[in-house]
Amino acid sequence: MYDGELVTPTLESAALAGVTRALVLEWFGGVERDIPLEQLFEAEEIFLTSTTRDVQAIHRVDDRDLPAPGTVTAQVAKIFAERSTENPNP
Repeated sequence: MYDGELVTPTLESAALAGVTRALVLEWFGGVERDIPLEQLFEAEEIFLTSTTRDVQAIHRVDDRDLPAPGTVTAQVAKIFAERSTENPNP
């Protein structure tokens, strides 16, 4: 999260084109943008998406603690859980 906006790296930057990632973008929204690694240290919240973990909050980057789950991460996880329960094979 940067300035209240969900941002994910573009697929061209070597981010994996995962199903969970795609569903989060479809169901919650967000933008794909190339992000310099330095901006990771400025993020308000960070989460990862995974087939086995769904939406997983990140608690720490190096020595910086993060709110985990933060408000947006909790919302994304809730929406993902609800939608995937409604349709387990989207």
